[in-house]
Amino acid sequence: MYRSSAAEKHAHNTDAYKVDIDKYPTAKAYFKIEAAPTVVVFQDGEEIAKEEGMDEEKAKKIAAVLV
Repeated sequence: MYRSSAAEKHAHNTDAYKVDIDKYPTAKAYFKIEAAPTVVVFQDGEEIAKEEGMDEEKAKKIAAVLV
């Protein structure tokens, strides 16, 4: 697991991590990830958004949550 470039861009209010779910299957199970890539957004420790399989429309949904 490592801090992603997205976290660097929004370091003042966001942490972003990339996890290799093949290397860390417990993370896959814990976050109930069924497809890769998956983006999960948390606020105050609560999941507020999740998108599996990424396309332009899904990326826009996640970006809207981050604003």
